[in-house]
Amino acid sequence: MTPKLVRDNIPMIIERDGSEPVWRKATIFEMNEVLIDKIREEINEFQESPCLDEAADIYEVFLKMIEHWNMNIDNVKMVADNKRYIRGSFNEGIILEDIKRP
Repeated sequence: MTPKLVRDNIPMIIERDGSEPVWRKATIFEMNEVLIDKIREEINEFQESPCLDEAADIYEVFLKMIEHWNMNIDNVKMVADNKRYIRGSFNEGIILEDIKRP
């Protein structure tokens, strides 16, 4: 098995099911990589099966990411609101195919 970031209670759940998990805590430096790997994993799972459960997993990893990089969810929302006001959202599904320069 390839080592990967899992939710905090997973080792306990594995033990309860009669197996023995082999685990350790990630270092602060490892967290940089494993969080990015985890969000990619969760996005892939969402792409395969778009549902609330997979969306919740993405959200949970996202919350840990912003905490890990010393950001605050309220500040993230404020910046998102500002960008939405200035540049718009993604509601219209606009695909930019090219920019023709003079």
